[in-house]
Amino acid sequence: MTVNRTNISLTDITRVGDYEPGMEAAIVGILQDCFEGNWGSVDFWRWKHANRLGFDPRQIRIFFDAARPVACFHSGIFAIQLAHGLDLPCSLEGDYAVLPEFRGYGLLERAYDQMGESLAAGGVVLRIGFTSGELQRRVYHKKFGHTFVPATTAQYRRILSTTLLCEKLQGYGDRLRTRTFMQRILRHGELHLELRVTGFEPCHLTLANDAALCTTKSTGLPDLRISIPYNLLTCTRNGVAAACQAYLRALLCGRVRVSRLFRFMRRLMAF
Repeated sequence: MTVNRTNISLTDITRVGDYEPGMEAAIVGILQDCFEGNWGSVDFWRWKHANRLGFDPRQIRIFFDAARPVACFHSGIFAIQLAHGLDLPCSLEGDYAVLPEFRGYGLLERAYDQMGESLAAGGVVLRIGFTSGELQRRVYHKKFGHTFVPATTAQYRRILSTTLLCEKLQGYGDRLRTRTFMQRILRHGELHLELRVTGFEPCHLTLANDAALCTTKSTGLPDLRISIPYNLLTCTRNGVAAACQAYLRALLCGRVRVSRLFRFMRRLMAF
């Protein structure tokens, strides 16, 4: 892509400030432009940032071309509990976006360094971000030295929450109940599964012929109880074969535990 920089003033684009109310639409416009219209709405931005408990306007840095915002950088300060009474202050960073015509001036690095100064003053000792492997290799490791950690931490609970986990599991259940073999099983009544995902409250998934429902409320004795690490729920992104291998290794290592299997087998034999 060819970018015309002839009308851009380096002095203008280096003006930086904090978020102020009224900038929401402009910030979301930058994010939508950089993420090809798939980022989200202004309401979603407010929920994620401005309405978040502990939000500070200084956690959002904006670069301007004259009065127009052209780049945005978001962060938040949280505490990860490593052990009882041992909390590690850290920043969770993301939603970095620079309009195409203002790239190549080092705005990303400048914002990162400026944020680092204020974060250090606030006692932050660890900077965290969630990203794709491609962006990690191309941007975060190359520019900032970030290390990719493909592991599940307690921080997932704060970000995802048990409520959102239930929504994800309900989506899985909806897809599962439409399979032919499952429809045959469900002709004999509802199927109740208790799913214990590491770091979350137990989730109770009920499958019926016409619907699936997942809540944190117990439905009585489940037909099957499964304990599973969170990261196994996401391994399907790597393909069916890789997911099957990951589940098999987890079963052999005891990371996935299944109980009330005989009760479930009776259901299978019934159809």
